[in-house]
Amino acid sequence: MRSLKFQARLLFHRIGISLLKRNASSLNSSHSKYWELIENYTVISQKHLTPEIKLKLITQECQAWNQPVEQNSPHPLGEPFWAFYWPGGQALSRYILDNPLIAKRKRVLDFGCGSGALSIAALKSGAKFSVANDIDTMAIAASQLNAQINAVELNVCEDNLIGSDCADFDLILVGDMLYDSALSDVIAAWLMKLRLAGKVILVGDPGRGPVGNSTLFANSLCHLAKYELDSFTKKDNYGFLQSHVFTLL
Repeated sequence: MRSLKFQARLLFHRIGISLLKRNASSLNSSHSKYWELIENYTVISQKHLTPEIKLKLITQECQAWNQPVEQNSPHPLGEPFWAFYWPGGQALSRYILDNPLIAKRKRVLDFGCGSGALSIAALKSGAKFSVANDIDTMAIAASQLNAQINAVELNVCEDNLIGSDCADFDLILVGDMLYDSALSDVIAAWLMKLRLAGKVILVGDPGRGPVGNSTLFANSLCHLAKYELDSFTKKDNYGFLQSHVFTLL
């Protein structure tokens, strides 16, 4: 028997495999049918680096936080990465809110959007539009719900965009996606091509190895900011005390 939180941590390190293999496409039906399910398992939280953004999350106040989940038994929320506000996303959202000119009038892609926090931060900072992109249907639904809670309008995309030219975007936001060495190299190669095409790339990460150790990123990352994580986040993120924002040169 494993708690939902523990299971999510393990799955967080495996999602790269499915991200590379899955050929997802946008659903025609509305994701709003999942909102009631999300409402039932989460609470609105502002206990993070961006308290001006309200997010539906699984926190210690939720029954689901320590709810036993049988191994190989499907949970109603699926693989709920979107239900946790990971430290890289927190730092990058904070950076955007503190430096709104970065996103102002920009066409933004929130890659691997999870809860949609980066899109919300960009829209609050004056982005022309932001597309919350994730191959997880529940993440798309959660992003839509969180956008509604925060009174912003975002677009969504459920396609696997790795390798695409992102012609419709100026600014690419990447939070907590560089956690696995193999997946990091695939994403890094794609992001470097986008940078050569003139895109601005911002990366949020608490200091996981692949960010600093990836040979592809060795001479390409420029450190922009460091944030001390709040006590709630520190307790639940492998001992990380800080989180960082980088850009590609």
